[in-house]
Amino acid sequence: MSHALRYFGQFSFPLTRLEQDRLFLSLRHEIKAAPREYHGFFSLADVSARVDVRHARYMAAQKKWKRAVRVSRALSYLPFVRGIFACNSLAYDNTSTNSDIDLIIITASNGVWWARFFCLVFLHILRLRPGQRGYADTICITTFLDENHLAINDWQIDRTDIEFVYWVANMYPIYSMNNTYESFWNMNKHWLSAFLPRARPVLPHPDRAITHGAPIRQWIEAALLPFRRMILRLQYKRFPRAITDMLNKDTRVRVDDFRLKFHVTDKREEHNRVFWGS
Repeated sequence: MSHALRYFGQFSFPLTRLEQDRLFLSLRHEIKAAPREYHGFFSLADVSARVDVRHARYMAAQKKWKRAVRVSRALSYLPFVRGIFACNSLAYDNTSTNSDIDLIIITASNGVWWARFFCLVFLHILRLRPGQRGYADTICITTFLDENHLAINDWQIDRTDIEFVYWVANMYPIYSMNNTYESFWNMNKHWLSAFLPRARPVLPHPDRAITHGAPIRQWIEAALLPFRRMILRLQYKRFPRAITDMLNKDTRVRVDDFRLKFHVTDKREEHNRVFWGS
């Protein structure tokens, strides 16, 4: 259990027994420190202080969840959008008051570029993109996946990339049309199980789950699909320098016809070094 405690200790995030079981990390790497317990939470150090931090961040996250669900409900009606997952700190209920809201979009077949276009235009009009209205509670969408290309194990830096493992395992499905989240989990569970043998899919709370079919938009999608190369080229031209400099050079910024990942600020290597003690 100590591997999970060590990883989440970086974020002042003590774990319950149930969380330790689900997040059990199967590694031969030895950790000698003994867990400390406080009110049902466990950590390798300073557990009482970390429980206070976790509580404060939990309360901050509840406000962000309301915005996340409200915005996701609107996004879920946009053309080509088939799934919306929360990730990073919000998925853990562990946000600071200044954290943005990180979402991942699953799209219809051949729809990643159109979905990105509609989502970013929508957020820009409402001034919800990072940098438009300050830092807090903005919506950050950096990943788009085609529903037929959901396997993302090749985005892991290497087998020491524990942060990526937890990032994938804890994505929280807000909207999952036609069992999109289940498909995502099934496409990635085999490689995840090598690291997290006890991990299971996330079951969303009913208050955080959006369900509808939005069948009318499929007519719009059929009309737009022939122009997907046009919208692709348009967005390529508008990429900021930070993206073009990193484009497909490593796993931080990955761009093709079916999967888009724009993690310009990627702290995986830093967090993984702390975990491995190097």
